[in-house]
Amino acid sequence: MTRLTLSVSFFALITASLAFAAPKVGDSTTMDGALVGQGANMSVSTTQTITAYDANTNVFTIHQSQAIGNQAQAKDVQVAGDDMLTEETASMIVGACESQQIGTKER
Repeated sequence: MTRLTLSVSFFALITASLAFAAPKVGDSTTMDGALVGQGANMSVSTTQTITAYDANTNVFTIHQSQAIGNQAQAKDVQVAGDDMLTEETASMIVGACESQQIGTKER
């Protein structure tokens, strides 16, 4: 179960950029799906919302909530503006996931 949780957490981290071109307060993203395999069959939901931006420090505050099966957690994280994904990096990550058959782009 730890590996499955880690994989979903990694996906949540990757989606932290929310809006690649110009992230702003209020941008959000949600991923709903199923975690199936190796004895697991659970629903997964991850939501992330940019709740604040400090222009003086170039730091975004992102509220993350995640539910896997019956377990849910939520937290706020600080992300430096320079660490937000670019359109090119996001495309590269999605392409790598598809080429390794880790997942497919749906929408």
